[in-house]
Amino acid sequence: MPPILGMGNIAAKVTRTSEQDFKHLFDTTLDAAEVIDAETGRIVLVNQAAAKIFGFDSPEDMIGINPLDYIPEEDRGWVAGMMAESMFEKDLHQLLELRALTRDRREIWISAMGTRTEYQGRLAGLVSMRDISDRKRAEEALLTSEEKYRLLTEMMNDIIWTVDLNLRTTYVSPSIHKVLGFTPEERLAQDPQTQMTPESYARVQVLLPEELEREHRADPQRTVKIDVEYYHKNGSTVWMETLVSGIRDAEGSLTAFHGVSRDITERKKADEALQIQERYFQSLIEHTSDAIIVVDGNGINRYISPSVEPIFGFGPEEQLGLSMFELVHPEYLHEVTDTYARLLKTPGETVQGEVQVQHKDGGWRDVEVTAINLLHDPAINGIVFNIRDLTERKQAEEAIRKSERRYRLLADNSTDVIWTTDMNLKTTYVSPSVERIRGYSVEEAMQATVEEAYTPASATIILGIVKAMASKKEGWQNGSTKVIDLEMKCKDGSTIWTETTISLVHTSDGQPDCILGVTRDITQRKQAEGQLQQSYRSVQKVLEGTIQAITMMVETRDRYTAGHQQRATQLACAIAQELGLSNKQIQTIRMAGLLHDLGKIFIPIEILSKPGQLNEMEFAIIKTHPRAGYDILKNIEFPWPIADIVLQHHERMNGSGYPSGLRGEEIFIEARILAVSDVVEAMSSHRPYRPAISVEAALKEIVQNKDILYDSDVVNACLRIFWEKHLFLGEESTAVSVLS
Repeated sequence: MPPILGMGNIAAKVTRTSEQDFKHLFDTTLDAAEVIDAETGRIVLVNQAAAKIFGFDSPEDMIGINPLDYIPEEDRGWVAGMMAESMFEKDLHQLLELRALTRDRREIWISAMGTRTEYQGRLAGLVSMRDISDRKRAEEALLTSEEKYRLLTEMMNDIIWTVDLNLRTTYVSPSIHKVLGFTPEERLAQDPQTQMTPESYARVQVLLPEELEREHRADPQRTVKIDVEYYHKNGSTVWMETLVSGIRDAEGSLTAFHGVSRDITERKKADEALQIQERYFQSLIEHTSDAIIVVDGNGINRYISPSVEPIFGFGPEEQLGLSMFELVHPEYLHEVTDTYARLLKTPGETVQGEVQVQHKDGGWRDVEVTAINLLHDPAINGIVFNIRDLTERKQAEEAIRKSERRYRLLADNSTDVIWTTDMNLKTTYVSPSVERIRGYSVEEAMQATVEEAYTPASATIILGIVKAMASKKEGWQNGSTKVIDLEMKCKDGSTIWTETTISLVHTSDGQPDCILGVTRDITQRKQAEGQLQQSYRSVQKVLEGTIQAITMMVETRDRYTAGHQQRATQLACAIAQELGLSNKQIQTIRMAGLLHDLGKIFIPIEILSKPGQLNEMEFAIIKTHPRAGYDILKNIEFPWPIADIVLQHHERMNGSGYPSGLRGEEIFIEARILAVSDVVEAMSSHRPYRPAISVEAALKEIVQNKDILYDSDVVNACLRIFWEKHLFLGEESTAVSVLS
């Protein structure tokens, strides 16, 4: 602010000029001026410039008024004190900026300086003034604008930075604190090698100069994209996608680097999790011992597992697209086609039987086949055949070829859309990236209403947020932000899902001024999440169908124990629920229960069906079935200890069980539960060597041997299920599904 002109000259000449000359000085000075009598506090002289500022028609209209009447009431006290001190007591010549009121009570801003003088022989104060209202409005607008861009910088998730040619940071945006935990000041002080992992630093040192030199020769405006693993302040690492461009001087020489870094850690984790899950399901299916074939409604092979080769002698690719019936022995063909036709009519139906199929060498193989109709399931859309070679009974070399990859994550080049609207949701700014994401030009996007830009449900959310902002509800203050998922319309008629960060910006007096937003396209992430769940459910259903088929094959060999594994599993799951075990543990028990007698496929059927008491050698053979089941399952990468539970289900608390003589807590809780359910179900069911006994007698057996053979908590839970909840074996259980 330049000093107010004329004040010193007028004051100096007052004492040596006539009143007429003094008034002439008043009228000709560019500044507004007025003389205030010290005794009355009234204006005794004023020039035309002052009259104009305060809205009076002429200076004469202001003579005799109290200047404090034209100061806002809340400011009058300190203004009066400053006038008295500055002009009449100390003659400070102090420049002040203050609010004033015009004749029509309109508020203005003035700068004023007062000095002591005499007028017509009386002590007076001379005040020189300027109207600075325009400057104040400009300053306020500048402050509001600066606040908007400050909030924009601070709310961005991306980090903007510049480094010199030695990769030392020369600028970094405040968002680094939110992403990496460091303040900008801490970052500027760091050595480049300490900012990122050694592998990333080495890659940046090699790749960045090469790419930017290539960029200089081809297109100086092109950017280079590098994935860099940075250190977080807490010691962890954060993967960031970094777009780098060169900063060049007028001659085109590279002087520095400019970059924008975005956190892609979650995307990296999602990629890794997807790969691990795919390897898990691939391993699970490829290590099953049986061949699996999926055919369509016409009997055409659509999928063949790699484990088919040891049985048929041909690879999967040799039979894909051909009819499975071509391999069936003519003697069985009529029966197979009739059974297949019946199977097509009943969704979910399961059939099994034994047939002869042709090997690639021309010979015939006896196989056991279990078929499940899953044509109604969109995830499978076929008939699933589980085929076991009865001549070998070995685990297949490979089970199912690698499942098709189904998804890809978000595009690497996604760029956020930044926008502002007024409080009526009229767009005042939108970044050019809107065209890449939604297909609209900047001009088209700015003209769109909320209803035109968002789907109805998302538009309702936006309107509700603005209403809350305007009423200052839900804690909306200056700079408050909220992150929401919204569905937006595209120019081609499609819609995309976006993650939108919304912030409310206020004026300097605390009133809502505008809405600031940052929108990110997350459509691919939403789609990938849905596809991942669908893929997981698909493999679950195939696996569950396979387990059910294996169970049926085991029980088919022993008609006296048919249904035993299902009933024992039902009771085991009910006990687990009664004990409050987690869903994961219940899933483990259900799968282990359905497979716990898998090892009996190696027991001669003559022993399984023997009507009399088993001799010592026969019982020793029977006792091998837990180990046999374990050997089949141990190489399958289940997410649960299925093989160990199957191995331990005949162990007892006092160490008298088999095959390892484990005691107490050495036995898995799941195996202790399965031991009780296995005994109760077996005792209450008919066997070739004895009739069924009552459930009450079976329960008496486990009570008598509680804490000796059986876990006491498990026994108590079993008793509650029968006595309080009245469970009947064979009823539908409320336990969770194997893979749900």
